[in-house]
Amino acid sequence: MSSDRSLQNLFLVVGGLLLLGMFSAWLGLRWVIRSGEVNVPELQGKSLVQALRELERSGLLLQSEGQEFHPRIPANHIISQRPAAGARVKSGRKIRVIISKGPELIEVPDLVGESWYQAQTILHKKGLRAGELARTHSPEPQQQVLAQQPAPGASLKRGEKVNLLLSQGPAAAFYLMPDFIGRDLPWVRRRLKSMGLSLGKVVQQDYQGVPAQVVIDQEPAAGFPIRQGKLVNLLVSSG
Repeated sequence: MSSDRSLQNLFLVVGGLLLLGMFSAWLGLRWVIRSGEVNVPELQGKSLVQALRELERSGLLLQSEGQEFHPRIPANHIISQRPAAGARVKSGRKIRVIISKGPELIEVPDLVGESWYQAQTILHKKGLRAGELARTHSPEPQQQVLAQQPAPGASLKRGEKVNLLLSQGPAAAFYLMPDFIGRDLPWVRRRLKSMGLSLGKVVQQDYQGVPAQVVIDQEPAAGFPIRQGKLVNLLVSSG
């Protein structure tokens, strides 16, 4: 009975030693495998020179997967990386990156002479926007572009603005109101047309001793400033 118990204890000891040996071997193998691994550094936003230095210190290599325009990251800086920062990789592995070409620069088109609608369409197609608008009278049609800032051929980043000066058309002329009292209505009509003025209300009134169709009063009064296109009201004799 005691010999059986001793044999059993011996089996337990041997089995325990075997398990311990297997566990130690597994730990050693894992250490060997992991001993060649490193953490991937953060490269995004760093210059190409900085990224190469970071990778060299970690025993890693850099591989470019291309270049792209980026509105905020300067040229020759890293936009993205694979694997991501913090990943565990084997020493000597290549880290793939996208390198920035900086903001995309767009040549400002020549908009002078275009209508406001056409100018907006051209800017939109170019990836630019209309900025501040100013207006002034000119011989050119209303809403035609007279000037722009920046000038044609300048370079802007995508989404930036071009300021425009638009025409309001010719300025209306001002006249001193002529004295039409005592003039006949047909003559007054011709005179108003030549001045760019329009005949408004014509009220007829019996006025003793004055022939029919003769002006006896007017609005505005003679000598009053009046702008081209305004109406002139007359009181004429009915005879």
